[in-house]
Amino acid sequence: PHAAMGSVEVGAVVVTDQRNFIIGPSIEEFEVDGRTFQGLTTEASLFADLQGKRKGDPVKSSGAVYHVLDVR
Repeated sequence: PHAAMGSVEVGAVVVTDQRNFIIGPSIEEFEVDGRTFQGLTTEASLFADLQGKRKGDPVKSSGAVYHVLDVR
């Protein structure tokens, strides 16, 4: 839980200003320590837009703009 990845890739936990994602299997939202997460598959267009992004990067996807707050 304390390891940080340099960029968004498979297995990463991605915290954005709008939603939190775990990159891997597509799973329904779940809550951990008061935070809501959603599984995001590598086949999703949002993953293609997030892939390789780093903490602080903005990401445009389907008309929405996400700001990457953390990648672990």
